[in-house]
Amino acid sequence: MWVEAPTVGEIYTHTEILYPGAGFKLTTPCPLISVSLEGVCTKMMSYLKEGQPRIGMKIKAVFNREHPTHTILDLAWVPA
Repeated sequence: MWVEAPTVGEIYTHTEILYPGAGFKLTTPCPLISVSLEGVCTKMMSYLKEGQPRIGMKIKAVFNREHPTHTILDLAWVPA
């Protein structure tokens, strides 16, 4: 059964990519985040599109709907 996940969460942990490997599609530096969503038992890995990450920061999902790539990169997070 599919259940819709919340679009607001918080940063569980984070790191910053300065020197990516081959095939990295985002610009650097890139704040990678682990997202905690209420009612979801696993953490989602994603990236913070704007702002400086802090553990516990409230964030909301933003979706690339103009030019979707149909990959996980179509989902990013911004401060809520």
